[in-house]
Amino acid sequence: MLALAGATGCCAPAGPPTLPEGYLWYYNGDFNYTIAHPEMWLVSETEPGLVSISANMTGPMLDLGVDEVPEDIDAETYVQGLKLRAEAVGATIEGERSIVVNGLKGHELVLTLSGGGMSTKQRAAIFVVDGTGYFVVCSAMGSQYDMYTSTFDTIIHTFYLTDEPLD
Repeated sequence: MLALAGATGCCAPAGPPTLPEGYLWYYNGDFNYTIAHPEMWLVSETEPGLVSISANMTGPMLDLGVDEVPEDIDAETYVQGLKLRAEAVGATIEGERSIVVNGLKGHELVLTLSGGGMSTKQRAAIFVVDGTGYFVVCSAMGSQYDMYTSTFDTIIHTFYLTDEPLD
C-alpha cells in the first residue's frame, strides 16, 4: 500500500529549504512552487505548467509539471494511474517509495524508458496537494544516471510550495 498524502498533501509544517551551494532558485508563480537547480543549467518554460531545466541537450535534466487531480481521485489511485500510463508507453518501473520533502508527503518512482537503442532513467517525485499534482522528474541517459543521483536528490529535496520566491 502506498503511503501518500490525501487532499492536502501536507504533514508537519516545515520552513523553506536552504539554497545549496552552486544552485539557483527557480520560482513558478503560476503554480506557487520553488525548486533549486545547478546554476549552470538552463531554464526553458515550454508551456503553461511545464518547465524543463537542463545541463545541455544530451545531459541530465529536470522536468517540472502540474496536473489537475479530479476530486474523486485520491493520491494513491492517482499514482497508480501514472504508473499504468508509464508502463503503457514501455517504461519499466524499477523502484518506488513514499517520501516526505519539506513537509509534503509524496511518492517517488524510478523508471527506465528504452527505445531506438537508447535508455533513459528517470526519478520522479509526485506530490498531490489540494487537487493539484506536482511532478519533479529528474532524468539522464541510462549510462549516466548514477553520476547524477546526488544532484537529483538535492534537487528533489528543495521542492517547496510557496506563494513568494525564496531568496
